[in-house]
Amino acid sequence: MPGSTPVGAAAFLGPIKLAHLTDTTIGYRQFGDGAPLLMIMGSDAAMTIWDYRLLESLAIHARVTIFDNPGVASSTTGRDRTLSIESMGQDTISLMDALGIERANVMGWSMGSYVALMIATQHPDRVDRLIIAAGDAGSPRSPQGSAADLAALADPATPTGTLLELLFPASAGAAMREYLAAYAAVPQEQVDSEIRRRQFEAIDVWARDPGLFDRLAEISQPVLVAHGDQDRIVPVENAHILARLLPDATLRIFPGAGHGFLFQEPGRLGEAIAEFLA
Repeated sequence: MPGSTPVGAAAFLGPIKLAHLTDTTIGYRQFGDGAPLLMIMGSDAAMTIWDYRLLESLAIHARVTIFDNPGVASSTTGRDRTLSIESMGQDTISLMDALGIERANVMGWSMGSYVALMIATQHPDRVDRLIIAAGDAGSPRSPQGSAADLAALADPATPTGTLLELLFPASAGAAMREYLAAYAAVPQEQVDSEIRRRQFEAIDVWARDPGLFDRLAEISQPVLVAHGDQDRIVPVENAHILARLLPDATLRIFPGAGHGFLFQEPGRLGEAIAEFLA
């Protein structure tokens, strides 16, 4: 691999760098060589959740930046500051400014995909290509998972085993065990319960706001829409809606995969992303 910067699990062992923005501090890590690729994490998760097997493959051809969303783990934000999909998008742009990244390919998973879509509509000049993983465009027109599954995801008392069932279909036991081994190889960060609550409130507002859904046609950048067809959190119908409404979309459905398809299929997803960005 070009360069001497550690990647994969080793990339998590060095110190986290801090970008001091106007009213928040963002903790981040960078590795790899190539065009900039920003990866935006989903709700209730720190950047250490990313599968290092996926990061390894992406870092071969990209300068990858992963970071903790505002208030998560190494990142700080004021308790009185509004936390929304829009504000998280602006924080991502501010991070790019702090790192001297004028334009980047942007990838978001789950809540991170909402932030990525927001950036593409509000700051189109900063985005080259967009990767939407297990995402939707908000508004009541986007199909939702079952109330029980969404409540379990948002409940801090939900057992880890139940959460894993929401990410991996029952048929993906082997892939889940492989991911757990990769997860255990990385020192994990924790998410503050108050920030967790505020993130889910932001998602709830997003789910009721038709604003971005109505602006999907304005996103002119090439978009890779990737989704598992067994997703219980963000139903796969959302991927088909995005692919239909985005002017330049490539749809990639992963059969037999759930909301955590990028942990279930890191190799195939890495190949799909590399092909798309090339």
